[in-house]
Amino acid sequence: MSFYSNPFTPFLLLQLPTSVIATAIISFFCHIIGYFLCFPICTAIFKSYSGLSKRDQVEWNSRVISNIHAYVMLFVGMYIYFTTPEYYRDLNMLHGDVQSATLFAYSFGYFCFDLILLFRYMRDDSASFIHHFVIITADLMCFVCIFLYFFHFSYTY
Repeated sequence: MSFYSNPFTPFLLLQLPTSVIATAIISFFCHIIGYFLCFPICTAIFKSYSGLSKRDQVEWNSRVISNIHAYVMLFVGMYIYFTTPEYYRDLNMLHGDVQSATLFAYSFGYFCFDLILLFRYMRDDSASFIHHFVIITADLMCFVCIFLYFFHFSYTY
Protein backbone atom coordinates (compact mmCIF):
# COMPACT_ATOMS: atom_id res chain seq x y z
CA MET A 1 0.00 0.00 0.00
CA SER A 2 1.51 3.33 -1.00
CA PHE A 3 1.55 6.52 1.01
CA TYR A 4 -1.17 8.12 -1.06
CA SER A 5 -3.51 5.13 -1.00
CA ASN A 6 -3.62 4.98 2.82
CA PRO A 7 -5.91 7.79 4.04
CA PHE A 8 -4.68 7.52 7.64
CA THR A 9 -0.95 7.92 6.96
CA PRO A 10 -0.84 11.74 7.32
CA PHE A 11 -2.49 11.45 10.72
CA LEU A 12 0.00 8.77 11.79
CA LEU A 13 2.89 10.96 10.70
CA LEU A 14 1.61 13.80 12.86
CA GLN A 15 0.72 11.52 15.75
CA LEU A 16 4.20 10.09 16.32
CA PRO A 17 6.13 13.33 16.97
CA THR A 18 3.38 14.90 19.08
CA SER A 19 2.91 11.79 21.22
CA VAL A 20 6.67 11.54 21.79
CA ILE A 21 6.97 15.20 22.77
CA ALA A 22 3.94 14.92 25.06
CA THR A 23 5.41 11.81 26.69
CA ALA A 24 8.73 13.56 27.34
CA ILE A 25 6.98 16.56 28.92
CA ILE A 26 4.65 14.40 31.01
CA SER A 27 7.59 12.24 32.10
CA PHE A 28 9.54 15.32 33.14
CA PHE A 29 6.70 16.67 35.29
CA CYS A 30 5.82 13.26 36.76
CA HIS A 31 9.42 12.84 37.91
CA ILE A 32 9.30 16.30 39.50
CA ILE A 33 6.10 15.41 41.34
CA GLY A 34 7.54 12.05 42.42
CA TYR A 35 10.69 13.77 43.64
CA PHE A 36 8.77 16.20 45.85
CA LEU A 37 6.50 13.41 47.12
CA CYS A 38 9.60 11.54 48.29
CA PHE A 39 10.21 14.05 51.07
CA PRO A 40 7.04 13.37 53.11
CA ILE A 41 6.90 9.67 52.22
CA CYS A 42 10.51 8.99 53.19
CA THR A 43 10.12 11.06 56.36
CA ALA A 44 7.13 8.94 57.37
CA ILE A 45 8.74 5.59 56.52
CA PHE A 46 12.39 6.09 57.49
CA LYS A 47 13.06 7.74 60.85
CA SER A 48 16.71 8.51 60.02
CA TYR A 49 15.72 10.40 56.85
CA SER A 50 14.96 13.58 58.83
CA GLY A 51 18.49 13.57 60.24
CA LEU A 52 20.11 13.66 56.79
CA SER A 53 21.55 16.87 55.42
CA LYS A 54 19.67 18.62 52.60
CA ARG A 55 22.20 17.37 50.04
CA ASP A 56 21.86 13.77 51.29
CA GLN A 57 18.05 14.01 51.17
CA VAL A 58 18.26 15.28 47.58
CA GLU A 59 20.57 12.41 46.65
CA TRP A 60 18.28 9.90 48.42
CA ASN A 61 15.21 11.19 46.55
CA SER A 62 17.13 11.26 43.29
CA ARG A 63 18.11 7.62 43.75
CA VAL A 64 14.51 6.63 44.53
CA ILE A 65 13.30 8.30 41.32
CA SER A 66 16.27 6.80 39.44
CA ASN A 67 15.30 3.29 40.57
CA ILE A 68 11.69 3.84 39.54
CA HIS A 69 12.92 5.02 36.13
CA ALA A 70 15.18 1.97 35.81
CA TYR A 71 12.38 -0.47 36.62
CA VAL A 72 9.97 1.19 34.20
CA MET A 73 12.60 1.11 31.44
CA LEU A 74 13.44 -2.53 32.18
CA PHE A 75 9.91 -3.92 32.31
CA VAL A 76 8.39 -1.82 29.53
CA GLY A 77 11.45 -2.44 27.33
CA MET A 78 11.18 -6.19 27.90
CA TYR A 79 7.45 -6.05 27.18
CA ILE A 80 8.05 -4.22 23.90
CA TYR A 81 10.86 -6.58 22.92
CA PHE A 82 8.93 -9.78 23.61
CA THR A 83 5.57 -8.65 22.21
CA THR A 84 6.77 -6.98 19.00
CA PRO A 85 7.78 -9.67 16.50
CA GLU A 86 9.94 -7.28 14.47
CA TYR A 87 12.43 -7.10 17.35
CA TYR A 88 13.01 -10.74 18.09
CA ARG A 89 12.54 -12.12 14.57
CA ASP A 90 15.98 -12.16 12.93
CA LEU A 91 17.34 -10.16 15.93
CA ASN A 92 16.31 -6.90 14.28
CA MET A 93 17.12 -4.28 16.91
CA LEU A 94 16.90 -1.47 14.36
CA HIS A 95 13.13 -1.62 14.17
CA GLY A 96 11.36 1.61 15.10
CA ASP A 97 7.81 1.99 16.32
CA VAL A 98 5.62 4.23 18.44
CA GLN A 99 6.12 2.13 21.59
CA SER A 100 9.89 2.33 21.55
CA ALA A 101 9.82 6.04 20.69
CA THR A 102 7.51 6.60 23.66
CA LEU A 103 9.87 4.66 25.93
CA PHE A 104 12.80 6.80 24.78
CA ALA A 105 10.69 9.91 25.41
CA TYR A 106 10.00 8.72 28.96
CA SER A 107 13.73 8.27 29.48
CA PHE A 108 14.46 11.67 27.93
CA GLY A 109 12.08 13.35 30.39
CA TYR A 110 13.75 11.62 33.32
CA PHE A 111 17.28 12.56 32.28
CA CYS A 112 16.28 16.19 31.72
CA PHE A 113 14.77 16.23 35.23
CA ASP A 114 17.85 14.63 36.76
CA LEU A 115 20.16 17.02 34.90
CA ILE A 116 18.31 19.95 36.47
CA LEU A 117 18.82 18.38 39.90
CA LEU A 118 22.53 18.06 39.13
CA PHE A 119 22.76 21.72 38.12
CA ARG A 120 20.89 22.81 41.24
CA TYR A 121 22.40 20.64 43.97
CA MET A 122 25.48 18.71 42.82
CA ARG A 123 27.59 20.96 40.63
CA ASP A 124 30.85 19.24 41.55
CA ASP A 125 29.90 15.89 39.98
CA SER A 126 31.32 16.28 36.46
CA ALA A 127 31.02 12.56 35.62
CA SER A 128 27.26 12.69 36.12
CA PHE A 129 27.00 15.76 33.88
CA ILE A 130 28.86 13.94 31.11
CA HIS A 131 26.71 10.83 31.65
CA HIS A 132 23.47 12.82 31.40
CA PHE A 133 24.55 14.77 28.32
CA VAL A 134 25.60 11.55 26.57
CA ILE A 135 22.28 9.85 27.42
CA ILE A 136 20.21 12.85 26.32
CA THR A 137 22.19 12.98 23.06
CA ALA A 138 21.68 9.23 22.55
CA ASP A 139 17.94 9.61 23.20
CA LEU A 140 17.74 12.39 20.62
CA MET A 141 19.63 10.25 18.11
CA CYS A 142 17.21 7.36 18.76
CA PHE A 143 14.28 9.72 18.16
CA VAL A 144 15.77 10.74 14.83
CA CYS A 145 16.40 7.11 13.81
CA ILE A 146 12.90 6.00 14.85
CA PHE A 147 11.30 8.93 13.02
CA LEU A 148 13.33 8.22 9.87
CA TYR A 149 12.43 4.53 10.06
CA PHE A 150 8.76 5.35 10.60
CA PHE A 151 8.62 7.96 7.84
CA HIS A 152 10.51 5.73 5.40
CA PHE A 153 8.05 2.87 5.74
CA SER A 154 5.08 5.23 5.80
CA TYR A 155 6.08 6.66 2.43
CA THR A 156 7.18 3.45 0.72
CA TYR A 157 4.37 1.08 1.63
